[in-house]
Amino acid sequence: MPVMQSDLFDVEYYEQINENLVQQKTKKAREEFYNSQSLPYFENPKDDSEKLFNLQYKYLKNGDEEARKELYLLSYEIMRRLLWRRMKKGGMGWLDEEQQNEIVADAFWYVFRRYERGMGYIVTTSFISVLKNGVKHALEYTTMKDQEVSLTGIKNITQKAVKRFC
Repeated sequence: MPVMQSDLFDVEYYEQINENLVQQKTKKAREEFYNSQSLPYFENPKDDSEKLFNLQYKYLKNGDEEARKELYLLSYEIMRRLLWRRMKKGGMGWLDEEQQNEIVADAFWYVFRRYERGMGYIVTTSFISVLKNGVKHALEYTTMKDQEVSLTGIKNITQKAVKRFC
C-alpha cells in the first residue's frame, strides 16, 4: 500500500500506534515479572488484610484495573479508620474533616505511588502495617511546602519578638 503525503502528518494516528506498542510491551513485561513472583493469595479471605492481598494479586498478576480500583478504595477506607483510631487514642488532638482528608490523601500517595512507578513493588508480609506506616509518615513528616510555611511563621514571630523586647 503506497504511503500518501497526507498520511505522513497524521500525528494522532502515529501516537495511537506508539501508545498501543508501549501498552503491549508493558503488559508482556508485567506478566513475565509477576508470574515469576509468588504473591500472597487467600481462597477465602477472612479480613481486610487478606482482601487487600487478593486484590493486589489480581492487579499485579492479571493487570486487572477493576481490582486496582477496589484495592485503592479499600486501602483509603482503612487509612481513614487508622487515622481516626490514632486521633481517638489522643496525643495529637482532633482534626477537622478537611485536615483528615488531606492527611489520608498524603498517606495514600505515599504508599501507592510505588505501584504507579512500575514493576517491582509487592507487599508480602502485612498490608495493614504498610498502610499504618503511610498514615504515620503523613502525620509525622513535613513536606518542603510545610517547612517553608513554618519557617516564614518563625521569622515573623522572631521579628515581632525582637521589636517588642529590644
